Amino acid sequence: MNRMWMQRNAGGGCLLTILFLLCQPGIGWAQKKPLDGSAYQCWQGFTERKISADGNWFLYGVAPSEGDPELVVQSFDGRQKQLIRRGHRATFMPDSRHLLFYLKAPYAAPAAGSSARPDTVGLLALGTQQLTLIPGVKAIRHPELSGRWLAYTQTPPTLLASAQPTATSAAQPTTNSSSLVLLDTQTGQSRTFEGVTDFVFSKQGEALVMNVASGQNPALADVIWMNLNRNAIDTVARNLSQLQQLTLDAWATQLAFLAQANDPAKTLALWYYKAGAETAQIVTTPQTTGIQPGYVVGEAGGLRFSTSGNRLYFGVSRPRPAAKPMGADQPKLTLWHYQDDYLQPQQLKQLDQEAKRTYLAILHLTDRRVVQLGDIDLEDIILPNDGDSDYVLGVTTKGGRVEADWLEQPGRTAYRVAVNDGSRTLIREKLTAPFSISPKGQYALWYDSNLRHYVACQLATGLVRNISAAVSEPLFDTSYQAPGDPQPFGVAIWEENDRSVLVHTEFDIWQLDPLGKVPPANLTRGRGRTSQTILHYADINSTDNYIRSGDELILSAFNRTTKYAGFYRLRFGRAEPPAELTMGPYSYSFPGMSKAKNANRYVVSRGNVNEYNLYTTTDIRQFRKVSDLNPQQKDYNWLTTELVQWKQPDGMPNEGLLLKPENFDPQKKYPVLVWFYEKDSDGLYAYRTPSPSGAILDMPMFVSNGYLLFIPNIQYTNGEPGESACRSVLSGLDHLAQYSWVDTSRMGVQSHSWGGYQVSYLISRTNRFKAASAGAVVSNMVSAYGSLRRRSGGSRQWIYERSQSRLGATLWEKPELYIANSPIFRADKIQTPLLLVHNDGDGQVPVEQSIELYMALRRLQKPVWLLQYEGEDHVMRNLSNRRDLSRRFQTYFDHYLKGAPMPPWLRDGMPAVLKNTSSAY
Repeated sequence: MNRMWMQRNAGGGCLLTILFLLCQPGIGWAQKKPLDGSAYQCWQGFTERKISADGNWFLYGVAPSEGDPELVVQSFDGRQKQLIRRGHRATFMPDSRHLLFYLKAPYAAPAAGSSARPDTVGLLALGTQQLTLIPGVKAIRHPELSGRWLAYTQTPPTLLASAQPTATSAAQPTTNSSSLVLLDTQTGQSRTFEGVTDFVFSKQGEALVMNVASGQNPALADVIWMNLNRNAIDTVARNLSQLQQLTLDAWATQLAFLAQANDPAKTLALWYYKAGAETAQIVTTPQTTGIQPGYVVGEAGGLRFSTSGNRLYFGVSRPRPAAKPMGADQPKLTLWHYQDDYLQPQQLKQLDQEAKRTYLAILHLTDRRVVQLGDIDLEDIILPNDGDSDYVLGVTTKGGRVEADWLEQPGRTAYRVAVNDGSRTLIREKLTAPFSISPKGQYALWYDSNLRHYVACQLATGLVRNISAAVSEPLFDTSYQAPGDPQPFGVAIWEENDRSVLVHTEFDIWQLDPLGKVPPANLTRGRGRTSQTILHYADINSTDNYIRSGDELILSAFNRTTKYAGFYRLRFGRAEPPAELTMGPYSYSFPGMSKAKNANRYVVSRGNVNEYNLYTTTDIRQFRKVSDLNPQQKDYNWLTTELVQWKQPDGMPNEGLLLKPENFDPQKKYPVLVWFYEKDSDGLYAYRTPSPSGAILDMPMFVSNGYLLFIPNIQYTNGEPGESACRSVLSGLDHLAQYSWVDTSRMGVQSHSWGGYQVSYLISRTNRFKAASAGAVVSNMVSAYGSLRRRSGGSRQWIYERSQSRLGATLWEKPELYIANSPIFRADKIQTPLLLVHNDGDGQVPVEQSIELYMALRRLQKPVWLLQYEGEDHVMRNLSNRRDLSRRFQTYFDHYLKGAPMPPWLRDGMPAVLKNTSSAY
C-alpha cells in the first residue's frame, strides 16, 4: 500500500501527521476483469478546481462515491505536490501565499483518537510544509482583496489525539464560546478578542469591525472598529440589542448595521457610522419619512453601499399579522380559492420564504433621504453593478401568477424606477421571459418570445427598441421540438459602459447596439455556422461582468458533426475571425477552465471515453496532464463508444450512441440494453463514471459485463410523444439488427422520469424487448394533468400543454391526445416483464402514476414489480439504496437477457413481515 505523509504545524500547539491512503489498482490480470460493486469504493470524481491569482498554484478535490475526499495542491511548474486527506471546500487567499480548506468528517467511523473535528479548518503556507489546523471554527473570513489578514471565531477546541505541542500554532481562545482570533499571515502574530459573535473586513483589509458582547451587559453588544493599518481600536456603538449585518463600504470609511431602536416598540432600525465620527447614529426607523405605512426595516434584506459610497441600500418588510388563537372546536380547514395567486400547497411551501421577504429601499447619504423602491406591488428591484445609476429596474409577477399553472413561467411586468423619488414608469407587461439590467444601469434588456428578438429600453428616456431585428439568423433554438416557445441562446456579456451587448445564436456571437443605431455585427464572422461549430463565450475570468475593446475572449467550441470540443480565441474590437486554439475528441464541463486572475495560466478539466483528468496550459494549445484519476481502470474491461446514424421510416435522419465492451468480439452475439431520454448523441466523447444507480442503470457496469448499450436520440412530433419514441427507438434497433453480433432475441430497455414514460409507452406498442424497467413513470396523462408537484406544490398542466409531454392542448380541448399517449389505456397489450421504480418521496412525478400501471398489470396477471425506496426523492441520494437498486437492475436484466437464475426477489417478492430483515437477492 502506498503511503504519502507530510509533517505540518497544527493548531493548538500540536504536530499533526496526515496519512494519505490511496485506492490502488488491483494485481495485474492476464484478462481484464469486469466491473462489479466493489469498484465504486475507489472510483473517484472531481469535486472542485481552483487556481491562485498569480497562477503559481492550483488545487483540485477528488472523492469516490464511497469514502473520504482528498485535496491535491500543486505548483503550476509541477515541482511541488501535496495531498490532504479529507480536505475540501478549499480557497486560495488573495495574495496567493496561503490556502484555506476544511477537513470533512470521516466517511467511516474513525478509530479512537484518530480524527479531526469536522469543523476544523486548515491554513497551508504554499510552498512550505507548514500547515496550521484550527479546530472548532464557527466562521472564518479574510478581506476580499488582501491576503494579509485572517480572522476566525471558535468554540472551545477539542485537541486532536494525534497532535503534539509545537512552537508555532494557531492562537487558542479561552473557554468563552465566541472568541475571535485575528491572524497576521505575514508575521504569524495573532490577537484574540473575547465575546465576538460577528465580524467583517473591509475590501482592502484596512479595517475589521466586530460585534462584541458588551462589558456592561453580555446580552447586549458593542460595535468595535479596528484600524488594521494603525492597530487602533474604536467603539462606535454600545449596548445594542439585535445587532446584525455589519457592512462596510468599498473605501472603509462608512459602516452600516441593523440594531434595535431606542423606543418602547423595540423596532429594528438602520444605523450608520462615518469614520471620524464620535458614534454611530440611527438613520432609519419605521417612522422615517419615505418608508410606506405598514413597512418596517427588514431583518432579512441585507445592506449594500453603492460603489461611490453615496447610497446605502436596505430592505423593508411587512410584518405578518399575529395569529389569533382558535378554540378547540374550530375547524382545521384549507380553503382553495380560484383567484389565489398561488395554489394552497404552493403557499404552504413558500411560507418561510414569504415571511422573510423584503423590499428594497435606499438611503441617500448626502441628504439622509429615504426612498422606498419596492413594495408588495413591485417585489423585485434589480440594481446595476455599482448601484449609482439614476434608474433601477423593477419587476413584478403580480397579475401574471395564475397563468404559470399552464405556461410554466408567470407573466412579468417591468417598470423603470427613479432612484431619486421612487417614481415608476411602465416598460412592458406580462412577458414570461426574465428582464435584466445593464452593468451601468443605462438599459433594461429582455428577449421577447413573441417577436423572437432582443428588446432594450433606454432607462433615461424610456424609449424601447428591437435591437436584434437585423440579425440574419435565428436567436432561438430552431430544433426545439415542443409546443412552447423556443428559448433564446442567451446573452453572453456586455461591453464596458453599456456600449453594446453580445448575444448568442446557435453557432455564433452577435454584437448589438442597445440604442439600435449601429447595425448588428457577427463577431465570429459566421465561422460557427459555416463549420457547424457552436462558438459561445466562456466566462472564465468572472471578475468583471463586462468586456473592453482589445480584450481576448475565450470561446467554448463544439462541432455538431464530429462531436469534437475545444476552445477558440476572439480579440474583441478587431476585425478578424476567431482563431481555433484546440479541438479534438474530448469532452469539457463548460466552461471547463479556470484562469489565474493575474496571469495567462489555466487549469482545464478534460475527458474522453477512457479518462477524465486535469490539465494545465498557458496558451490553450499545448496541455500538460497533472492528474491521474482512477489508474485502477486499466485492470477492468472498459468500454468504447461510437456514433450510429440511420434514417427513420418518416425520412427523418437520426443518430445515437453505441457502447461496446473493450474486449468486444465481432464473432460473438451480445445482448442489447437500450437507454434513452431525449437527445444524448452529443456525448460521444463523454467519460462515464461507474456509480451506484440513483435512477438510471450504471452504463459502464453493464457494458463491462458483456452488454451492448444503445442510446438513440428521440425525434419528436408535437401531439405524438409516445409514437415519436417508438419511431426513433425501433428504427434504430432495426438498423443495429443488420450486424451479426447483435442478438435481437435478447434486448432490454430502461430509463427514468420522462424516459420512464417513454419506456412504458414503448412496451405497450411492441413486444421486441424481453425485459423493461421504467422509473418514475407517467402512465396516465389524464390523471397526471391535474396533479401537483409535491416538491413545489405547483401545477403540472404546463408540462402537458407546452413542455416535455408535447401535447399542445388542454385535456378538455383534445382528450383523445391524452388517452392515446397514456400507456395505462393499453395495459392489456403489454407482454414485456416490467420492473417499475418509484420512490415514496418523489417530488416531481406523483408515485400514484406508477401504482396505476402496477395495479393494471397486476390485475391482468402480467409480470410486474414495483421498487419503492422510502424517503427518497425523484433521484435517490442514499448510498445503500443506490447500491441496492444497482444490484437489482443487474440481477433483473441478467436473468431475462443472459439466462441467469431468477433471483428470489423476482420469484417470490418480499412479504411485509420480512421488510428490513432480508434483501431477497
